[in-house]
Amino acid sequence: MANSSLQELPTELLHHILRNLDGKCIIFSFRSVCKRFYVITTHFDQYKLNLGSLSKSCLSSISRIIQPESITSLIFHHSSSEQIHIEFFFSLFEISRFTRLRSITLGYLSSWRDSEYLNRLAISHLIAFHIHKSNASVCNASEFVSNVMALPTLRLLDLIELTNRIVMRWSLSYSIVHLRINSCSFGEYDLILQRLPNLQTFVTAEFVVNQFDRLMTTTAIRHRHLLSLMISNSSLSMINFDQILSLTPSLVTLELISHTQKLDSISNGSDWAYLIQNKLPYLKSFQFFFSYTLQQENDANDLDLLTLQHIHLGSNAIDEESVKILAEALRNNTTIQRIYLEDNDIGEVGALYIAEATLTAISLGKNQIGNRGAIYLSDALQYNMVIRHLFLEDNQIGDEGTRYLAEVLKNKTTLVTLQLSGNQISANGIKYLTNILQNNMTIRNLDLGNNDIGKEGARILAEILMKNTTLMSLNLASNQLGKEGAQYLANSLRNKQELIILDLRNNNIGDEGVLYVADALQDCMILTTVNLSFNEISITTIDHLYSVFQSKNELTHFELEGNDGCDAISIAASYRIRNGKTRTRLILPEKDLGDVGIRYLFGVLQDSTVIREISLSGNQIGDEGMKSLTDWLKNNRSLHRLNLENNCIADNGATYIADILKDNTTLIELNLISNKIEDNGVKTLAEAMEKNMTLEKLSLNRNPSVLYEALTIAITIRHDKTLITLKLNYNQIGIKGVQYLAEVLQHHPTLTKLQLDGNKFGDQEVQHIAQILETNTVLKQLHLNNNDIGEQGAKYLADALMNNKELTQLNLERNQIGDNGTQYLAKALQHHPAVTHIELGHNQITDQGAKYLVNMLKINKKHNILRLDDNLIGDQGALYFADALKTNKTLTKLTLWRNQIGAPGAQYFMNVLKYDMKLKCLELDYNKSFDCGSVSTIFNIRDRSVCRR
Repeated sequence: MANSSLQELPTELLHHILRNLDGKCIIFSFRSVCKRFYVITTHFDQYKLNLGSLSKSCLSSISRIIQPESITSLIFHHSSSEQIHIEFFFSLFEISRFTRLRSITLGYLSSWRDSEYLNRLAISHLIAFHIHKSNASVCNASEFVSNVMALPTLRLLDLIELTNRIVMRWSLSYSIVHLRINSCSFGEYDLILQRLPNLQTFVTAEFVVNQFDRLMTTTAIRHRHLLSLMISNSSLSMINFDQILSLTPSLVTLELISHTQKLDSISNGSDWAYLIQNKLPYLKSFQFFFSYTLQQENDANDLDLLTLQHIHLGSNAIDEESVKILAEALRNNTTIQRIYLEDNDIGEVGALYIAEATLTAISLGKNQIGNRGAIYLSDALQYNMVIRHLFLEDNQIGDEGTRYLAEVLKNKTTLVTLQLSGNQISANGIKYLTNILQNNMTIRNLDLGNNDIGKEGARILAEILMKNTTLMSLNLASNQLGKEGAQYLANSLRNKQELIILDLRNNNIGDEGVLYVADALQDCMILTTVNLSFNEISITTIDHLYSVFQSKNELTHFELEGNDGCDAISIAASYRIRNGKTRTRLILPEKDLGDVGIRYLFGVLQDSTVIREISLSGNQIGDEGMKSLTDWLKNNRSLHRLNLENNCIADNGATYIADILKDNTTLIELNLISNKIEDNGVKTLAEAMEKNMTLEKLSLNRNPSVLYEALTIAITIRHDKTLITLKLNYNQIGIKGVQYLAEVLQHHPTLTKLQLDGNKFGDQEVQHIAQILETNTVLKQLHLNNNDIGEQGAKYLADALMNNKELTQLNLERNQIGDNGTQYLAKALQHHPAVTHIELGHNQITDQGAKYLVNMLKINKKHNILRLDDNLIGDQGALYFADALKTNKTLTKLTLWRNQIGAPGAQYFMNVLKYDMKLKCLELDYNKSFDCGSVSTIFNIRDRSVCRR
């Protein structure tokens, strides 16, 4: 029966299951279950292969079933003792067909040949890269690793097993979102945050702080993009943590593990509370483990620092027996005041155990206490004379449990907060609760949301509220009040000057009910929060509400979501901005605001001078909405970040924002991902960027235009003065994209390596690349493999080389420069002072082209490496090279694989063996004569040198 159910699952769900299995499990287990699974695996195209788990026979079988294009993840993570090596793997699969790789895990490399195979992989779409095992293996594949590090698509980089010395020498991609490294100092941490503007998660196994780092903290800038930080091994002091965390006020999640030899305030909860409140305003989760080793017996006296007052044990699967042990420990404790045990399984008896402890705050939400547990709890609370806060949400207490609680709590003159939301309380239960409000004059916060009190319960509650003068916060959300219940409440709330928070969402009160409430609240001048979301309120009434509450300068949360019209969201946002004098962020994702809502929202933002960040992703904003936004931006001088991802902005909207960018000097990040901007819109933005020198990041991915990537990268690297390597292989950035890049790279101060392989560049595009070569004074390597460069493009490069003095390596493999293009280049290189490495393989070069290159070698004595694989060079060309080698004292490597050299040409090379040459590597394999391979072998073992391709 179970098999039958599995077989009937939707194909989409089965694909989700397959994405969490490795290829071995899918092919040898899942695929054999039934005919349907067999068919599904045949069409599945997201296979993960782990070479460490596969024998040769398994791998051979898999190669006959899975196509390389269907493999998205490769794990080369085996030990040196295993027989499956990368070389064997690629003997089964055609390496050029791995076109969809998204993730690579690199482990042990058995030889230098393994790294050669890796270098030939298409990695332009890679988003995740993990390195495991030894540093030596990584050094074997250093070129491949450095290429991956610079990928503009890379999002996740895991280097947790490498030493920091190796990690920090790489130029990391600006696009990395998640980074894990082995060790980090304060200075390195600050540098990483500067270089990686998109980094959201950072994990380091160890954090060290030295004297130099302590000096740097005074000048370090704040980085507001990191959301999660984990330090898993450190011996830092509280001062150190303060310095580190001050760099990233945007943190939402923090995990720390610390081992110290000296007990200091790191163990003091009050110090952490102060730090979090003042340095980490957005922190939602803080997980920590601090350990201290006693060095001497009297060190135990220092434990006075550990004055524990609060215990948070939420969501820990604590049951009745466990909580009994905890309660026994609490009986003799004189410092703990609050305990939070929400979302456990303590049950009805567990509630009794905890209540017997003398605590000021008890949180037992979502613990299946029930009405019997509420009775036990009530009995125990009779003897608690200090209870201030009681949280019992979602416990199915019901009316009966409420009766017992109310009887005890009515005399608790210390009680300030009572939370009973989600407890199946009806109008009868409200009758019991009125005893608390009638007799207790200390209660400030009452939460009865998500119950079933209805209009009758509202009536009963309203009668008591008329007499109560202490209640400041009231939550009655999701209680089926209706318009009549709203009217009862409105009568009780009139002139209630002490009320600060009122939550009536999801009560179906409608237009009439909300008007009752609005009228009653007109004189409540200290209101900060009113929630009327999901109440079937029409747009006309919403506009009226806005007018009624105009005078309430303290109202910062006026929630109207889920009512008629997008104006509801806009009004809510406007209150947060207008009355939140220190509010710096406006975040409204996926609220369907549309152009109308945007016009209204930015109409009320005119006086805002503190807003720093606005996020309006997924709001169906079109060109008209952009006009409203940009009209506001004209006079704004505070906004730094604007997120408009996933909207409907087209070329006209792009023009509006471009006009603003020409003069704007404050905006540093603009996100226009997933809109409808085509080439004209991108060109308009590009023209604006010629005048704008302050925007550091422009995101235009997933727009119809093919120009977006080059423009966004150009803007990023314009501000990155530490960039060393830029790799933009296989991006098809086109003529306009090359123009953008050329403008920012011509005088870039640090770029030494530029890779533009596989971009279909023709002669026109290369003309712009030549401009970089001609004026850039630090560029050392230029790679233009696998493009469409002809002889004219070669001439552009040759002319640029006449004025260039720094380039050391030029790679033009797999183009169409021919003999004429080779002549241009050879002439330019005759007197070039720096070029030592030239690659011209697969360029239709014949014997004539070989002659030009030989003449160049006779004049220029600096060249070390010349690669001419896959050309049309025959015996005459071989003779040219052989003669040149007799006197050349600098060339160390010459490759002529797959040319047209026959037996005579092989003999020419044999004849030069008697000469004293520097040449260490000669590759002649796969020519017309088998003698060529033999000559290569003889040549390369003369002095036991290794010829690595």
